[in-house]
Amino acid sequence: MNVSKTAILIFANSAKYEASKKRFYKAELLFDELNASIENKVQQTKIPYFIITEKEQIGTKFGQRFSNAIQSIFDKGYDSIITLGNDTPHIQPKDIIEAYQNLASNKTTIGASHDGGFYLLGISKTNFDQLNFQDLPWQTSSLFGTITKNFLAKNIQFSRLKSLIDIDNLRDAEKVLHHSHFISKVLKLILISVFYIDSKINFHLFSFKNDIYRLYYYNKGSPCYN
Repeated sequence: MNVSKTAILIFANSAKYEASKKRFYKAELLFDELNASIENKVQQTKIPYFIITEKEQIGTKFGQRFSNAIQSIFDKGYDSIITLGNDTPHIQPKDIIEAYQNLASNKTTIGASHDGGFYLLGISKTNFDQLNFQDLPWQTSSLFGTITKNFLAKNIQFSRLKSLIDIDNLRDAEKVLHHSHFISKVLKLILISVFYIDSKINFHLFSFKNDIYRLYYYNKGSPCYN
């Protein structure tokens, strides 16, 4: 395969849109940094790339939007594509290069997310079935298992990258912080503020609810007799 005809697709929504869907403290600031970070890592690979946000996506369901985005890159004349999102901060340029090199040997590459999805897919045009792809169980824990079973059923050779954490919620932010040696100082500081401030808010809400509960249900003072 001619690897010079390989492109990267960053399929990622704008920070503002992400913040509207993932409602935690400083979400927009977090995803603004994540978007900048993944683009910077992609630029280091020197591979041509395209960014498709919610403004360019076509389709009503996630699978339709993602498959249409991939097909649009193939329609530009590329023979293979490496897809990435914006919510996996531990991904490194070397992971992308590995997928690029695998495609030169006609080998599909996939990187699993801890939640059962995937954060990277390197696939050729000949192995991409748009209709089948859009009907995968997107945004579920069975996605990775289903797509790899499809590869096996079609005798598509594939290579697995290491499993990484993607950030969908506050718990994911905490997990990333526990493995922060591969992320930037700026991102680490943002994650610290996201996790600890949001946790503090939730703690106070929990304490407040407990106080209200005790006030109405456990205030067993001396009975009053008339």
